[in-house]
Amino acid sequence: MNIAEVDTLEKDLFCPEDHFQNMLINERKRTERFGRPFMLILLDVGRLLGEGSKEKPAVLQNLAFALNSSTREIDMKGWYLFGSLVGIICPEFYEANKTRLVEKLRQKLKSFLEPEEAASIKIYCIMYPDNEVAHTEDSAPAKSEQINQEWPGLLLS
Repeated sequence: MNIAEVDTLEKDLFCPEDHFQNMLINERKRTERFGRPFMLILLDVGRLLGEGSKEKPAVLQNLAFALNSSTREIDMKGWYLFGSLVGIICPEFYEANKTRLVEKLRQKLKSFLEPEEAASIKIYCIMYPDNEVAHTEDSAPAKSEQINQEWPGLLLS
């Protein structure tokens, strides 16, 4: 498989970055209007999909299978930052369900990917309208400024 085919596959499995950003803006507006919270999950897949990954197409497909099997039909999946961060927008999602969803997501990643591949993915959860970030590796809550240190300009303000 050549580079163009891999790029096409990346775009086909998850919605493009610009479209995902528009969906996120619309969801933020909906939250402001109706007061129903949502959660944005960011998966840092940069190391997983790093340069030289010969199995990139298969890894991408397995990643897509894991995400589709652990999320609801109404959850929107796409490239938050193409090639580095996959985002999942979970509309009408409440904080009480966050731990269960992240655990399910971790289990599905482990079942569809090799152990070292699954372990290389960092997962961040951002609840809106609170704009609080939880880095699931240590479950320590943080404000959006903390995630912006790792990914400058990442979050919508």
